[in-house]
Parts: sequence; structure tokens; C-alpha cells
Amino acid sequence: MKKYLLIGSLTVAFTLLNSVVYAEETVTSSATMETTNSAGTPKPLPPKAMHPEMSGDMKAVKQGIKDDRKEMHTEIKEKRKETLGEIKDGRKTLQSSTTATGADRMKFEKDAQMKREAMRNENKQERKDFNKDAQEKRHEARLFDRLKMVIIRLSATITRIEKIIVKLDSRIAKIKAIGKDVSLAESASADAKISIASAKSGLASIRVLSATIPSSTDAEITLGKSIKNQVKAIEKNIKTAHGSLEKAIRSLEGLKIDTKSEPSVSAPTGTTN
Repeated sequence: MKKYLLIGSLTVAFTLLNSVVYAEETVTSSATMETTNSAGTPKPLPPKAMHPEMSGDMKAVKQGIKDDRKEMHTEIKEKRKETLGEIKDGRKTLQSSTTATGADRMKFEKDAQMKREAMRNENKQERKDFNKDAQEKRHEARLFDRLKMVIIRLSATITRIEKIIVKLDSRIAKIKAIGKDVSLAESASADAKISIASAKSGLASIRVLSATIPSSTDAEITLGKSIKNQVKAIEKNIKTAHGSLEKAIRSLEGLKIDTKSEPSVSAPTGTTN
């Protein structure tokens, strides 16, 4: 039951990613910097297409369960064969005995029936325990797949915004070199860097949390809430960074640059709410 609680919290956290600004960098032949696609909306990251290895853990878990089940069935067959063999040998011994009475034979058959019943119950319980353990392993694998998805997508988003900041700073330096006042752009760029640094710190915290194995239901609930809160904080920092980039780029657009060789810089046209 406790695995469902954490997976539920992670589902909420994962849903939050849909509202995170996926800033995308596109440098055209005129060195135009954009954070959106042609439709003016942030470009999403196709995680499975870019990271096919993400399903590797689940595949390994399923294969492991399959191998373990095969081994369990083999062991059950061997134990069954051994038990039935003992009963068969005992019956032969009893039948060849010259002193065995009818009561002895009745007692033997009763004991044999009890052994068979005990064997069936033991095998049934073993299968039940195995299926329960297999279910736990599958839930845990799904849990870490979700964690991995969160980490990969947030990391990719942060990396793209960092690349945009680098190119923005390059444009600021070039425009400053021709004597223009770029103080507003520099300040906005510095704000974006602070926001992204905070987002990276939050991502590092999620990586630490992803290595945590909750020891109880309460601990699992707390872990799920912590991850959800971290994702919210990162989302907020990414949106703040995106807003700072818009401010910086638009301040540069407001400058009158006569140098034809200086590439234009356009502001992002779309954000998510």
C-alpha cells in the first residue's frame, strides 16, 4: 500500500512538469535567439524518444521476476517429487511388511494425505509471497522510473536555459562594446543566473531524495511531499529565469543599434501558465 502513496505524490509532481517553461534555444542564420517554437509555445522534451534507456530498470525488474518465478516453479516441482517419492517408498515398505496391520495402513494413508495437504499449502503460500514481492518490485521500479523522468526533464530544461543565458551574455557584451547602455540587460541576466542556480540546487536535492528508501508509510508520505515541493520550487525558479531573459532581450531590442553586422535579438513570445 505504501508504494502507491509515494507513486501518487510523484504523479502530482510529474504533472507539474507540464507547466514548467521548457525554454528552447534556436539560433537562426541571423543569430536570432528564441525560447519558443514557430507557434509561440514552449517546446516540450520528448523524454522517451531522447532517453530510451529510461525503461531499462523496469525491463530488468520484469526479467528478474520472470527468472525468479521459473526458479521457484522448479523448486516446487522438486519438493513435490521428493514428497511423493517418500510416500511411494513408504507405501511399498508397508505393503511388503509381514507384520503391518490394517490399522497401520490406514494410519500411513492418513499421514500421507496430511503430507500432501501440507505440501500444497506450503506451495500455495510460497506462490502468494512471491507474487506479493514481485508486485512490490514492479511498484518500486515504476517509482524510480518516475523519479528518473522528473530528473531528466528538469535537468534538460535547466541546461537549455543556461545555454540561452550564455548566448545572451555574448550579445550583451557585443552591444556594450559599441557604447550602448546594457545595464538593464546585465541586471536581468544576473537575475536569471540566480534563479537557475536555485533550480539546480533544487534538482540536486531531488537526486538525493531519489536515493532515499522510506522505512515506513509516514516516511514515504513525507518523501513524496518533499519531492513535490522541490519540483514546485524548481518550476517557479525556471519561470522566474525565463521572465528575466524576456526582460533582458526586450531591453536590448529597445536600443538603437546602427551597426548592420550586429545580429538582432528577439524576445521570447510564449510562456506557460
